[in-house]
Amino acid sequence: MGLFGLGVPKQIKELGRDICEPLDVEYIEGHPDIKYQGRMKLHVCQNGFYLIDPSKKHFGVVKWTDFKEAYPSRTSDRRTIIATKDFKIYLLGIEERVCEILTKRMAS
Repeated sequence: MGLFGLGVPKQIKELGRDICEPLDVEYIEGHPDIKYQGRMKLHVCQNGFYLIDPSKKHFGVVKWTDFKEAYPSRTSDRRTIIATKDFKIYLLGIEERVCEILTKRMAS
């Protein structure tokens, strides 16, 4: 189904876990179809992670093999960046817990 689509597949719904309160997604750079801004929850599953908005209309599955890193912005703009093979997700604010959990899970 690609990286982003409508709905959440059953196997992901069963494996997914909220790891934090809804995050403020500022924008997604490099994805041709999704120009979402707003609050989304981050879920971690066995094969990767995904973001889902409160209406459950947008989600993106990122496989661990496509995940590069999650890090606070190196400038003073107070953002967190989740980098994948094909695009970057920019979150408003420094989300250290997100960086820590994604990095630990990818390494395991």
